[in-house]
Amino acid sequence: MPDSSDTRRKTGAAASPWFAAVAAQLSAVYGPAEAIVRQATVLPGILEDFRKMLLASDGGRTVTETYHCEDGRLTVVLEGRRQKGPSGDRLTITRTVINGRTVTIPFILASP
Repeated sequence: MPDSSDTRRKTGAAASPWFAAVAAQLSAVYGPAEAIVRQATVLPGILEDFRKMLLASDGGRTVTETYHCEDGRLTVVLEGRRQKGPSGDRLTITRTVINGRTVTIPFILASP
């Protein structure tokens, strides 16, 4: 699994409202202490994998992927799009669902 600080830098997740909302959902599932561990280990890998999926997709098409944690307590569904533009690709998570709870804040992943 990639280093969490490197992945957050690549994805742009550090200090975003989306990341804070997802962190709150993780705390609800795991409690504050274990949620911090999950944020540092599981979430960066999910974001990096989804970023790669968006980059491999056709521009403008919606991509949906479901991730399950090994302990069975966490299911994350990400939906997003890759939009091609003159200044490069824009990778956006348009919908996030964690254990059936929707995070309504869209999130723009850092471009490659």
